Amino acid sequence: MELEIMKHSNLDIKKHIVFENIFLNELNTEWIHTQILQCQDQDKSTCNKNYPKDVPYVLIHGYGHSSVCFYQIVEQLSKHRQVYCIDLPGMGLSSRPQFLPEQPEEVIQFFNQYIEKWRIKLGLQKIILIGHSIGGYFAANYAIHKRDCIQNLHLISPIGCTTYSMEQNENFEKIKVQSMGFFGKFLYKYFLKPGWKNKETIESLMNKWYMPKQYFLNKYTTNRLKLSGNIKDAYKKYLDKMYSLKISTQQCLHKLFMFPKLAPFISLESELPQKYKNKAVHFYFGDNDWMNQKGAQHIINEKKIKGTFSTISKAGHNIQFDNGKDLVEKILYNDILTFQQIQKQKDHK
Repeated sequence: MELEIMKHSNLDIKKHIVFENIFLNELNTEWIHTQILQCQDQDKSTCNKNYPKDVPYVLIHGYGHSSVCFYQIVEQLSKHRQVYCIDLPGMGLSSRPQFLPEQPEEVIQFFNQYIEKWRIKLGLQKIILIGHSIGGYFAANYAIHKRDCIQNLHLISPIGCTTYSMEQNENFEKIKVQSMGFFGKFLYKYFLKPGWKNKETIESLMNKWYMPKQYFLNKYTTNRLKLSGNIKDAYKKYLDKMYSLKISTQQCLHKLFMFPKLAPFISLESELPQKYKNKAVHFYFGDNDWMNQKGAQHIINEKKIKGTFSTISKAGHNIQFDNGKDLVEKILYNDILTFQQIQKQKDHK
């Protein structure tokens, strides 16, 4: 199914894409499933001095997805440099490690360690990180952890930007419940809230006997991802198979965020200004995006960090599906801008 989806990337699969499990231990029991896309322009003479190609892109997917979610933008990105798309540990086609961490700091450290092992295994000295949704949250935290290895950081509609107290989250819940009708309150009290408390995941919910799985997959691929025809069928089958795999790290959501606002225990709004100073961060949100972006706007507008804030038109949360062309153009522009700034800093030294 992965191959069927990537056939819609406009790339020559045999020539440009390698699918590989990057093993992280001697017993080969832990691996990160990786798509490796070769840079399409191998002519070094065409390399713009303001846009060197030796630093690859590393793309990290969001919750309930895998590396295939970038199939619409990898062709544009790989025109300029090598691209690695990874399945997070415990997700997609990566191995299912035992997931023991409970505290937010421990969860972040867990993912940092796996991404770091993967980077070292591939011998990547510097990378440009691109993360979507919770992948953006993990990308930002990895960048904080290994800041010297990151040339640029692009966060596509990342979760966890805005700081909220537990009291604010509780007040939000009260107001939200009060505004619900009878059925909404019933659903919230007996399904949504207990589900969160019991650490239910997309996978565990989808595989309950009473859940109309195919109905929800059809609605999701049609309404949210806006897919149709062969690609919709391939993507639906892929998600169906993926959601049937063993549950592992998917419960990270419950350990990192507060219900129901999905407010982070550790926000990027607080962490980036303290621990990622003088490094560029680029935020991208859709003009119809449900993800909370106030924290990102605040730290950019108040110049608490270097970087940019971009609104992508005709896009919701899944920007790479809704308007991947404009998203990639912004990413490429910001890469050139960041590299020029780095060069100026070197020249002044």
